[in-house]
Amino acid sequence: MISTVENFTGIDIDYYAKVNFQGLIKLVNALGGIDVEVPYSFCESNSVRSLESADLIFVEKGMQHLNGEQALALSRNGKQWNKGTRNDFVRGQNQQLVIKGIINKMKNIKSINQLYEVLDAISVSLDTNLTREVNNSVCN
Repeated sequence: MISTVENFTGIDIDYYAKVNFQGLIKLVNALGGIDVEVPYSFCESNSVRSLESADLIFVEKGMQHLNGEQALALSRNGKQWNKGTRNDFVRGQNQQLVIKGIINKMKNIKSINQLYEVLDAISVSLDTNLTREVNNSVCN
């Protein structure tokens, strides 16, 4: 995936972080929710893909404060509101909205304890090539 993105964009990617579905839910909930301008109203299955009516996630168009399940539902939804068909481009746009909402919320973290709560929430759902090792050659 990294090679594909590097070849497509011409940008070198040194590090990555990947969070699974449950990690996204935990992250958004640990942040206390995120604010997103939802482009269209939609109904989506929940995180375990249940289509039981009680388990469906409904999100209304407009500025919304989303919890983890709602953020995941928006990230997975790719229906074009005017056509009712699935579209990966629309899904990608929705994922960008969620990522922007997370970044905006993380900018407001005021304490190291709150940061640790967020990291603890996603630690088991995170895959990355970042390490805790310090590169002392940079400092020399």
